Amino acid sequence: MAIELKACESSNLAAHGYDPETRTLAVRFKSGGVWHYSGVPLEVHEGLCAAASKGGYFATKILPKYKGAKQ
Repeated sequence: MAIELKACESSNLAAHGYDPETRTLAVRFKSGGVWHYSGVPLEVHEGLCAAASKGGYFATKILPKYKGAKQ
Protein backbone atom coordinates (compact mmCIF):
# COMPACT_ATOMS: atom_id res chain seq x y z
CA MET A 1 0.00 0.00 0.00
CA ALA A 2 1.41 3.37 -1.00
CA ILE A 3 0.69 6.22 1.39
CA GLU A 4 1.82 9.72 0.43
CA LEU A 5 4.40 10.97 2.91
CA LYS A 6 4.96 14.61 3.79
CA ALA A 7 8.24 15.84 5.22
CA CYS A 8 8.17 17.08 8.81
CA GLU A 9 10.41 18.94 11.24
CA SER A 10 11.69 16.37 13.71
CA SER A 11 14.98 15.02 15.00
CA ASN A 12 13.71 11.44 14.58
CA LEU A 13 10.98 11.44 11.90
CA ALA A 14 11.68 12.42 8.28
CA ALA A 15 8.10 12.22 6.98
CA HIS A 16 4.67 10.80 7.73
CA GLY A 17 1.34 10.16 6.03
CA TYR A 18 -2.05 8.68 6.78
CA ASP A 19 -4.67 6.59 5.00
CA PRO A 20 -8.03 7.25 6.68
CA GLU A 21 -9.72 4.39 4.81
CA THR A 22 -7.45 1.76 6.38
CA ARG A 23 -6.49 3.84 9.45
CA THR A 24 -2.83 3.27 8.63
CA LEU A 25 -0.13 5.72 9.68
CA ALA A 26 3.09 5.61 7.65
CA VAL A 27 6.31 6.98 9.13
CA ARG A 28 9.71 7.37 7.48
CA PHE A 29 12.49 7.63 10.04
CA LYS A 30 15.66 9.66 9.57
CA SER A 31 17.61 6.52 10.43
CA GLY A 32 16.03 4.88 7.39
CA GLY A 33 13.04 2.70 6.70
CA VAL A 34 9.31 3.25 6.44
CA TRP A 35 6.97 1.70 8.98
CA HIS A 36 3.18 1.32 8.81
CA TYR A 37 1.14 1.42 12.04
CA SER A 38 -2.34 -0.08 11.82
CA GLY A 39 -5.55 0.91 13.58
CA VAL A 40 -4.49 4.52 14.20
CA PRO A 41 -7.49 6.84 14.62
CA LEU A 42 -7.62 10.04 12.57
CA GLU A 43 -7.41 12.18 15.74
CA VAL A 44 -4.11 10.53 16.68
CA HIS A 45 -2.68 11.38 13.26
CA GLU A 46 -3.98 14.94 13.59
CA GLY A 47 -2.27 15.12 16.99
CA LEU A 48 1.01 14.07 15.39
CA CYS A 49 0.62 16.76 12.72
CA ALA A 50 -0.03 19.43 15.37
CA ALA A 51 2.58 18.31 17.90
CA ALA A 52 5.46 20.67 18.68
CA SER A 53 7.66 17.59 19.17
CA LYS A 54 6.69 15.01 16.58
CA GLY A 55 9.23 12.49 17.87
CA GLY A 56 7.98 12.90 21.44
CA TYR A 57 4.34 12.53 20.39
CA PHE A 58 5.20 9.45 18.34
CA ALA A 59 7.13 7.88 21.21
CA THR A 60 4.35 8.37 23.76
CA LYS A 61 1.08 8.22 21.79
CA ILE A 62 1.78 5.87 18.87
CA LEU A 63 4.74 3.55 19.42
CA PRO A 64 3.46 1.86 22.62
CA LYS A 65 -0.15 1.55 21.41
CA TYR A 66 -0.17 0.52 17.73
CA LYS A 67 1.42 -2.41 15.95
CA GLY A 68 4.01 -1.43 13.38
CA ALA A 69 5.49 -3.29 10.43
CA LYS A 70 8.51 -2.30 8.38
CA GLN A 71 7.68 -1.84 4.70
